[in-house]
Amino acid sequence: MSEFRPGRVADQAAVLKFYEEVIDAQEGAGPQWHKGVYPTDYELLSHLCSDRMYLWLEEGEIAAAGVLLMHEDPEYLAADQWPERLMYTDVAVLHLLAVHPRYRRQGIASVFLQLLFEVCRQEGKKAVHLDVMPGNAPAEKLYKSVGFQYVQDLRVHYEDLGDTVIRLYEYRL
Repeated sequence: MSEFRPGRVADQAAVLKFYEEVIDAQEGAGPQWHKGVYPTDYELLSHLCSDRMYLWLEEGEIAAAGVLLMHEDPEYLAADQWPERLMYTDVAVLHLLAVHPRYRRQGIASVFLQLLFEVCRQEGKKAVHLDVMPGNAPAEKLYKSVGFQYVQDLRVHYEDLGDTVIRLYEYRL
């Protein structure tokens, strides 16, 4: 049985295990996450405590997870090619979207994204923004397939990667 719901503090152990297994299964064309660096256990717990993490469960096991921030990411404010400059609070930002390796290529990511879009609509958001690491072709293919539009590349600084380029995308609700 499938279930979509916000994460709970009680999910902490399962969420940590989920992201550890996702990171262990990364291939060259992945998000370039690093165990213990990004995402940290503290960040994941913070998202759970703040009701920002959403889960897709299959038979009680986490099959997909993602974090929705209900405001623009400050890193993205430097971008100057958004189709329309929206208010900070009119945007949701999707981070840490992942599907467990056992559940990939089953259409879960597309359905999960549609459910996340509905959460954003209910919150009155006008758009969803996200970033993808260059070379993460599977993620870009997924996001484009559900209607995200490429906006621009942006140079940012991440603790685990240093100065790097991210590819920004927007989905209009």
